[in-house]
Amino acid sequence: GMGAAAAGPAVNALAQEAAPKGGEGEALTLPKTAGDLVFLIGPVLLGATDDGLGAAGASLGLVSGAAAVAALGALAFLRPVGKEDAGGSGGGAAA
Repeated sequence: GMGAAAAGPAVNALAQEAAPKGGEGEALTLPKTAGDLVFLIGPVLLGATDDGLGAAGASLGLVSGAAAVAALGALAFLRPVGKEDAGGSGGGAAA
């Protein structure tokens, strides 16, 4: 919906900004590939979990699992962006 339409360009811009020099093209394909995998695997996984645990157990299990995977992925792959001037240049206003 509208949220995906608004988030898509931001995700692509972040992927391109975080990519190493010369790897911008490959970085743009990763969010699209991840989204396609979710649309392929998600319904099958939800159906199998629902059959095994019931609706409440499936919802809790899948949301918890997705949060854990997202947190581990963030810890493993993300790096700070915009920390180049962290040394401080003394740019404060004079008193």
